[in-house]
Amino acid sequence: MSAQSARASDAGVFSAEKVTVQDIEVCDAPLKYSVSALLSNAANATSSKLSRARVNIRSFLGRSLAKAKDGDDISPTEEDVAKGLWVRQKFDNAWFSFVYGRWRTSRSKYDKTAPLWLLGEYYFSTRPDEDDELVFREFAIDYYSRIWLTYRTELSPLPGSSKTTDCGWGCTLRTCQMMLAQALTVLHLGRDWRFWGDGEADRFRNGFGHYDIVSLFGDHLDAELGLYRLMKIAKERNGNCPVGSWYSACTAYGLIKDALLTSESPLLRCLRMHCVADGMLIQSEVADVTEQFRIPVLIVVYVQLGCHSVSDFASLSSLEMVPHVAHAAIPPDSLSSSWQNFHCADFSKMPFDEIDPGCALGFLVLSKNDYESTINHLCLSQVIDVYSDESGTKRVESPLFVAYAKRPQLMNGTAESLDSGLSVHAAQLGFELI
Repeated sequence: MSAQSARASDAGVFSAEKVTVQDIEVCDAPLKYSVSALLSNAANATSSKLSRARVNIRSFLGRSLAKAKDGDDISPTEEDVAKGLWVRQKFDNAWFSFVYGRWRTSRSKYDKTAPLWLLGEYYFSTRPDEDDELVFREFAIDYYSRIWLTYRTELSPLPGSSKTTDCGWGCTLRTCQMMLAQALTVLHLGRDWRFWGDGEADRFRNGFGHYDIVSLFGDHLDAELGLYRLMKIAKERNGNCPVGSWYSACTAYGLIKDALLTSESPLLRCLRMHCVADGMLIQSEVADVTEQFRIPVLIVVYVQLGCHSVSDFASLSSLEMVPHVAHAAIPPDSLSSSWQNFHCADFSKMPFDEIDPGCALGFLVLSKNDYESTINHLCLSQVIDVYSDESGTKRVESPLFVAYAKRPQLMNGTAESLDSGLSVHAAQLGFELI
């Protein structure tokens, strides 16, 4: 099982101001201020002015395109409306391409002797500096091999809307897509798979290749897990226009789960999704979804790690694949020549106390033994509570969620007895029932 998470210690300063995966090089020129900080300051200094300019221009473009000389309004024709819409779409694409350009990716500093975890792989060396650099290069190649999905501009109009971009509102959808892409990569290509550029076009495992997985998340109308498909499902769910709305992790994974269940792609037939929204992971329910663990499953657990920020992790940082970078939509026939847009060459590091505490954890489970060993590992690591009729209760101080063999039943009876039963259950979980 692999968990969708990555951490890096921030105890010291790695002697590298710029680290790029394309060159896999480390430049020994530490600077007092990082490039990301300078770019962030420059962006903040101009952000308000650019935002006001954008509002003014959009307001101008939204007005009637023609007025009579004597001041009387003339109703715009269909041609005028179409022209105004086209101009606004072009302006939005240009604007978002700048605001979410590649300059947003940061080049952070790293501690050379700190351990790195990347999706279950451990990178650390206590040997001489030469071996440290070799280990870091291996980590960099592993990071670069993960599929990166970001904002898109110049799309065809999205369902029920004239919008041609997901910039500013589709970041959670892109992040959820990346988690599923990682699960499919491990399932079909293996965790040891690495991306080597143009040579991937002819490299297959189990009958599938890298581009087969990437194409599922494409920018065209027929992509099984693409933005068009997700927006179509969202529109069918509530009848309202889903485009332009921000999505929580829970809602986004609900859309992806529906897309997965209704897909006819051979790459998706051997994977299921199980989402946990109440903090209780029930083994019997996972077994039902996976036909008694005969089909691999991506388990997604929604967690709340704090009220406003993640606490007690002041010295740790996460390595993230930022979706807030805009790329132009890629036509299906150009996919194989645009692979660089699906792999991130720059590291981005975020302190844990800056992470939104409401997030989702993903676990890829391949079998029943895999499930049981992972639950046991999480329990021994003091991460979750485990309730079992056979082995009893195993509790930790601050569990992320609780694992049960089967869903616990509420007590039947009067309101007084029911309240008493709930109080006991809440106390077991460390809560006070109000």
